Amino acid sequence: MRRIIIVLVFAGSAFYLSAGTLDDIDQAVEQLGRFVTRLIPDESNQTIIITPFLSDQSGRNLLGDRLKSELELFLAGVFVNTRIIDQPENLNTYSITGEIQAYSGKVRIILKIIKPDGSLGGGTRADLRATPEIEALLLPAEKPGAKISMMAEDPYEPDDSPGFEVEVEQTGIISFERTITPGDIDRFRFYLSQPGTIVLEAVTSMDMQLLLYRDGETIPFMISKPSQTFKSSRIETFLDYGYYVAEITAYDFNVEGEYTLVINLAGNSNDEFEPDNLMENAQRIYPPAKQKRMLLSGDTDWVELSYNQPGFYAVYTTGAQVDTVISLYHEEEKEIMRADNNGGLQNAYLGVFLGTRRIFIKIFAKNVTDSGSYALVFEKIAPLQIYPDGSIHNLRARTTPYYLKLRVLQSGNYIFKKQGEINPVALEIFSLPNMERVKGRTESLFFLSTGDYLLALKNEVPERIRMCVAPEGTAGDCLSSSKE
Repeated sequence: MRRIIIVLVFAGSAFYLSAGTLDDIDQAVEQLGRFVTRLIPDESNQTIIITPFLSDQSGRNLLGDRLKSELELFLAGVFVNTRIIDQPENLNTYSITGEIQAYSGKVRIILKIIKPDGSLGGGTRADLRATPEIEALLLPAEKPGAKISMMAEDPYEPDDSPGFEVEVEQTGIISFERTITPGDIDRFRFYLSQPGTIVLEAVTSMDMQLLLYRDGETIPFMISKPSQTFKSSRIETFLDYGYYVAEITAYDFNVEGEYTLVINLAGNSNDEFEPDNLMENAQRIYPPAKQKRMLLSGDTDWVELSYNQPGFYAVYTTGAQVDTVISLYHEEEKEIMRADNNGGLQNAYLGVFLGTRRIFIKIFAKNVTDSGSYALVFEKIAPLQIYPDGSIHNLRARTTPYYLKLRVLQSGNYIFKKQGEINPVALEIFSLPNMERVKGRTESLFFLSTGDYLLALKNEVPERIRMCVAPEGTAGDCLSSSKE
């Protein structure tokens, strides 16, 4: 190949390309050109058009223009019957497109061949050392002062087209550290030899979308929803045996950055209750029961609380591997209450009345990136029956909340007085049997209609609690005696 000396001029000063840089470009062009000649037949009445190689950050640049020019010369010297042209002349034209990606330490050139019918004919890549001269060639001609950011190398590119997916060949749990560039799509292909539960999760600081296809299909049958508390996308589902393709992309076309994709093809997922990360997948639990479970990063467990007879029940977690939170929901997906660290050792504890509607719980890690095993316990409880008559109730110290059943025989305003030995006491009131939260007029004054109520009392540290309830007009003794 004839040597051409390139002189770049920036801000009035000349910049010469060294022989080493020219040799690197020539070798890359030859590598790309030989790939093209292997895939495109040399036939008459056939043409090839090459578009400028564009940078994913700066668009058209000097390096991309030079690659196009030298590749045209290389192919023109190899093909005898097929002609290299600038504009399409007939329907039998192959198109060659290129993209330039800047990484730390190297610049990657991605080449794709588009067949005359518009389908992908093949793709390959070549790498150049990221020398100052190569980086200068990446600058757009109209913005010589611009800077090109160098991302971490992504060794799996190109993988954004069918047939070029990253092959996930091992079973069990595997993770990929990847980089997304503007408009990029990353694809992964895996095989299940037998039916089982799989988990796909992309953890990142960006808003990402995860899609799942059956191999050979163009429409995804499952699309993830980003977490509201952490920017991760997760798919957990039961699949039949066969080939599947996972695709990940950013919602914003211009977003770029790093992410980690965790693929779990173990077949049994976290535990025997999976998949259960949606309310509609919740499995029933009957008291008394204790289930050994596990949370993975970004995971949630949904469970339906079932019963043989209406009554009061407690549901709580045990274990020390993961800090759990329990949220209680109506079947309309309306949150009733939430428990966090009120069961000791970073566990959660909830009391509830079951009897009139379906009730669900959602268990998740307080830090959504944490993972670990825990036990879920579901059992009957017998709350102490009290009346709003001003009586003082002395409750012994305990690590879990106290639940009391309050019966109101006359509607009106009621004063609630509660006090720990040192620390304040939190109070929640729920009307029965529907478990609707009652809002107070003040912190200690509530209007209550005739009926039954569930009281939940919890102090920050285990210590004795003194409390009483009395009608607003006759609460003097209650208020004074609770201070003794």
